Amino acid sequence: MALSVPLSRSTLRVGGGSAFFVRPLSCAMNKSTFYLLAVILALAAFVTHCVARSYLEDSMHRKAARFAQVQKQQIAYTPDPQALQSSKNYNTLTFIGVALTVLSAVFMVTAMFRHERGWYLILILILFFDVGIAMLL
Repeated sequence: MALSVPLSRSTLRVGGGSAFFVRPLSCAMNKSTFYLLAVILALAAFVTHCVARSYLEDSMHRKAARFAQVQKQQIAYTPDPQALQSSKNYNTLTFIGVALTVLSAVFMVTAMFRHERGWYLILILILFFDVGIAMLL
């Protein structure tokens, strides 16, 4: 019996007049997601390191003023609490900045492996300046 029925009548038609069109997942997602995340993280790390530098300068100025006061008055040195707090803020922000830099580099490498579009030279320069600022501090 199976041989007597033509194939066009025995098979079901698939995908006739569906009102919905489902795109493949790779087309639905943004092609440069990891690249954009890498740029955002690199800029956040750059800003974090710049803010950390202001805390470092504040701490150094307060410590220098305290040393001058100790020498002038010939008293025992006691650390300035505001200088200590600025130093702690600097250390915390520097740690956060380094973590953001590392995450940005990881996202950049992931974007390169995924062949995402983007100007990688700009991202590399941002990361280079970010690491340079951290090293110069």
